[in-house]
Amino acid sequence: MLTSLKLRNFKCFDEAKIDFSNLTILAGGNAAGKSSVIQALLFYAYAIAQSEKSVDIRKIFELDLGVARSLFSQNPTGTGNSIEIEAVKGDSSAGILFSASDKSPYAMELSSSTPSLSELNIKYLKAERMGPRTTTQISGSPEDLGYSGEYTPSVIENADNKGIKIHEKLSGGKNKDKFSVQVERWMSAILGNMEIDITTDNTKGFTDTKIKNAATDFGVIPTLTGFGITYAMPIVVASLLCSAYPESILVAENPEAHLHPMAQSNIGKFLAILSQCGVQVIIETHSEHVVDGARLQLRNDMQTDKMIINFFELQKLKIAVTPITLKSNGELAYWPKGFFDQKQTDLRELLSR
Repeated sequence: MLTSLKLRNFKCFDEAKIDFSNLTILAGGNAAGKSSVIQALLFYAYAIAQSEKSVDIRKIFELDLGVARSLFSQNPTGTGNSIEIEAVKGDSSAGILFSASDKSPYAMELSSSTPSLSELNIKYLKAERMGPRTTTQISGSPEDLGYSGEYTPSVIENADNKGIKIHEKLSGGKNKDKFSVQVERWMSAILGNMEIDITTDNTKGFTDTKIKNAATDFGVIPTLTGFGITYAMPIVVASLLCSAYPESILVAENPEAHLHPMAQSNIGKFLAILSQCGVQVIIETHSEHVVDGARLQLRNDMQTDKMIINFFELQKLKIAVTPITLKSNGELAYWPKGFFDQKQTDLRELLSR
């Protein structure tokens, strides 16, 4: 499990250390550095997975970050000629230096400052996931959902065909059920009663998905159901897949997107359970409901020491990162100003008149 990530001269960070736990939540204002931490982690994971000493940054998890020079801190530490990302796993650590290349404005040269760690098995889902479609393409790889979740229905069917078994804590003792049944079960737990039917046309290379709930007599296409189901399904499928492989890492941006507050809380509980299945969960969120759902679940499971919230904010023209842990009752050990307190601020203003 990753325990921390150290950054030097990367984007808004001249120098920073980000702590991780089984469940790590990145929270804070817009443009405060949360996405930059995820991008740094993805850069590192990509770099240690390949042997070449030069990389095209456009190929890194399909991130769209402009030219290499735009990634360097505007207020660098030292000479500012390189970016350093160091990952720590327990007692082991490994750093990689990234420097701009003359080969291409998109190229970076890599060099290791310390021995490399083993590859990181990351499943990443970005904030801008694919919305409802009448059909979706078949995945080029059996477990590749796409970073926007665009191949999710195909992956569900492939998992059924491969007989993938999810972690026992997520299966509820029903690990003999097909993967698609487990997906239905958790989608129902998060959003309410739901049935999902997927068929594949291998000749044309697309999947057809129908969704049914208690209010419908037959399944309907995703475009008739709104964005919530389509946005949540890749999170659930990626999570269940990760649970089948020890030491997987799920990295997801805004898992709460397009969800009702109750569903946001439920997805927080789901991710908290996932973090107890040998999967390290790292999420960026703007939802207090996701945070509260996770807190509740971990308190009930007596696992509150397995979660950390990193709160990002601009202080004196620098990004400050405050780690927040949980007490045994699920309460926050520290509640900094600006951390999900807007509701109280607005209520005070309403009641003051």
